[in-house]
Amino acid sequence: MVINKLKLRSSLTYACLSLALILIAASSLASPAGTETQYRQYLEAAEKVQNFTGVAMVAREGNIIWAQGVGRADFESDRVNFVDTKLAIGSVTKQFTAAAIMRLHEDGKLGLDDPISKYFPDYPEEAANKVTIRHLLTHTSGVVNFTNLPVYLQWKEKDIPLDVQINAISTLPLEFEPGTKFSYSNSGYKLLEAIINQVSGKPWHVYVAENILAPAGMSNSGYDLMTVDEKDRALGYLFDDNGKPKRTELPVASTPGGAGALYSTVGDLAKWDEALRGEKFLKRASLEAMFTPFVDHYGFGFMIDSVAGYQRIWHDGMVDGFRSMFIRIPHEKLCIAVLANNHTLDASRVANHLMAIALGLPYDVPVNKTPAPVDTASYQDYVGAYDLGNGQYRMITSENGKLYSQRSGGTQSQIYPESPDKFYYEQNHATTVTFVRDDAGKVVAHSIHQEGTDLRHEKMTAGQTAAILAKTAAIKVDPAIFDRYVGEYQLSPVFSITIERKEDRIFAQATGQQQFEIFPKSETRYFLKVVDADIEFVMGADGKAESLILFQAGMEQKAIKK
Repeated sequence: MVINKLKLRSSLTYACLSLALILIAASSLASPAGTETQYRQYLEAAEKVQNFTGVAMVAREGNIIWAQGVGRADFESDRVNFVDTKLAIGSVTKQFTAAAIMRLHEDGKLGLDDPISKYFPDYPEEAANKVTIRHLLTHTSGVVNFTNLPVYLQWKEKDIPLDVQINAISTLPLEFEPGTKFSYSNSGYKLLEAIINQVSGKPWHVYVAENILAPAGMSNSGYDLMTVDEKDRALGYLFDDNGKPKRTELPVASTPGGAGALYSTVGDLAKWDEALRGEKFLKRASLEAMFTPFVDHYGFGFMIDSVAGYQRIWHDGMVDGFRSMFIRIPHEKLCIAVLANNHTLDASRVANHLMAIALGLPYDVPVNKTPAPVDTASYQDYVGAYDLGNGQYRMITSENGKLYSQRSGGTQSQIYPESPDKFYYEQNHATTVTFVRDDAGKVVAHSIHQEGTDLRHEKMTAGQTAAILAKTAAIKVDPAIFDRYVGEYQLSPVFSITIERKEDRIFAQATGQQQFEIFPKSETRYFLKVVDADIEFVMGADGKAESLILFQAGMEQKAIKK
């Protein structure tokens, strides 16, 4: 519900994360750059400002040009992170599982277009005859993601046999026709794990260690971080709103398995990048297949896209207490790896900034700022809509002496005064908005500074702003009707939205999130001010809501009332 604050994906699921935050596409390739001082200053600022704790590395042509550990591997004992500290890599594991499948394919032991019925005779035929190994590799199978199921919370704490996990997954219908769309599913890589076990005659992680990690020279990588001597590994943490770390425990390794149970070091990931440029364990044709997008930029265990004219091959990872990001820029033979033992921090943001430094692209160093004293009466000068182009806008509003910014389709954010007419964002103090006045002192535009670039957007007319606001104007309704909607609505087995009435107001609260007021567009349709999203209540025969539909970013999600 704040719907990009709503965590609809599990701790093992990738997210595109900060792709759009970094880097405006350039018409020509930038000159590779980056100095050790720049990398160090950025990472140490990330530690100080954003509580980054972990290890980062930049390598070119197989040679590490900079690596550094910051923060603590163990906050209780004050043990620091070193460059060779081992950390869980979460879903970065998937590329190693994919490589193992390709090795077995090269050996003639399986076909990429084999239906999974060939390997799972007890899997319901209707699904098993449609889903292929290729679908599993590319997240286009339609198989339900097990980390969204209630049983996942139990599996995290117990060593559940793989066949039991697969049986639970197989009982659920496919979410869509295989091959028709992309939907990230850890279940697909659990099925691949089982196929590797069956075809190779060895446990998945043993086969990967012998046939993928060993040829790549990755002697500091393996399965199940908890089996590593504690002095050589980092512990996982969550940081609270006050920046205080709290220990978290990894799931039992057999639960993420082929979807996310490996650990590594940044040095080993540099070796992995080098191996992917050669033919140490796979032929060039197999590697190219892994790096070819199938649907929505996903290949075999890798995302493939471009930044500022450079092809980027990457994957991120997230598992309790740990975040990771592995990036390859083939044109420059460049590799960036970030391994963090702070689950709260977005490791991909750090990695993408290090990539920007390496490629000579604009970036901002994390900073902490303190609000400056200003006359809040001036806030009315800024209120209105600003034209971002292509039908998009940013709405600036003021309420109770505070100023807010909200991009169409985005989340409302408070912005704080840095100096007259200049404000910074609460989420990232380096991102600023400066309001531009004409010679008469009237605000006519604003300039957004983000990731080292500045973009000016003109202020829209009062009439244009009024037309936008009219689309989200609350109407008056009898508060008694709110009672029809009160209750808990389940979007997924682990995620619900709870509707509550408080006197003459109505509120919505998502699992693990704070409560926000919703406002009526009609008696059954409501909107949020903190995010561009609507809720439509679907009424039952008894006159009470039986479900709701959440509308956001062109998507509709139905939630059934419990």
